Amino acid sequence: MITEQDPDDKGYRGFFDVRYDVDKILAENARLQAELDARPIPHGARGDARYPSPRTLRRMLAFAVDWSLHAAVLVLLFVTVPLGGGAVGLVTPFAGHLLVSFANRVVLQSVTQTTVGKALFDLRIIRSDNGQAADFAYLARTWLRGIPAATESVWKRGSSGFDFPNEVRGTHPEFPCAVRTRDLKARSPEPERA
Repeated sequence: MITEQDPDDKGYRGFFDVRYDVDKILAENARLQAELDARPIPHGARGDARYPSPRTLRRMLAFAVDWSLHAAVLVLLFVTVPLGGGAVGLVTPFAGHLLVSFANRVVLQSVTQTTVGKALFDLRIIRSDNGQAADFAYLARTWLRGIPAATESVWKRGSSGFDFPNEVRGTHPEFPCAVRTRDLKARSPEPERA
């Protein structure tokens, strides 16, 4: 005997119920996007007229150079450090990778406003909140925030993970922006220290 299912039953989900859920999600996304669009564009983000030179490809290539440098150290240490040493053989390459990453992205960048990759592509890092040169503490905080973001982007591969394309091409990036050196020179002779 076939009985009709009670519409008040919580297990029942008809087509219109699902469509209503989609509409709620779309409305929430539209509300969040409107809030985001109402905020001022950070210094150096895409669409910022203060830094007009195109730089998306340069940023991607600079990131690839920096990442290759860090990965090369990781591979070199894996090859040279004997694995028979137990945990030391496994920890040393990752520690070396993090040390080189910190030296390149924090120490070198706090002194010169550029990493090795950014220097090759004529880019400089600026604070997204005020457009000034980034100091050591700001870069160290950014580097520490970047470790979970990088891990999340690798493991989740874009499924609600860290949004790398929005970081490079978006108008509201979470991390400091890299701008062309000529744009900084056009704004002022030397970027101010924070």
